[in-house]
Formats: sequence, structure tokens, C-alpha cells
Amino acid sequence: MDDFLNTLYIEYIIPHVENRETLKCISEFYQDLPQPHKDQCGHLLRKYAVRAFLLGVRTGVRLGD
Repeated sequence: MDDFLNTLYIEYIIPHVENRETLKCISEFYQDLPQPHKDQCGHLLRKYAVRAFLLGVRTGVRLGD
């Protein structure tokens, strides 16, 4: 399941999240963080983005019933 979620994150979520406006805001934020905090922020972003996507899929399926 983790392989599927990683693929989903890389192939579907990242292209929709990484637009110019978002990247500009995030790059300003990341510049001031020490490396361990940058790594943890990246891990949290991946986790919450995948979970939010799956929640949207589940909600959409239930709305269709």
C-alpha cells in the first residue's frame, strides 16, 4: 500500500501542488529552517497530501451512492 501511496504522491499530487505561487511561498519558508526541520516538513507534506487525497476519493465514492 505504501508503494501505491508514494507513486500517487509523486505522479498525481506533486504536479497539482507545485505551482509557481505555492513554490514561491514555500521556498521563502524553507530558507530559514535548519535541515532536520526541512526533512520533517517534507515528510509531513507527503503524509497529509496523500491522506487528504484519499479522503476526497472516499467522500466522492460515498456521494455517488
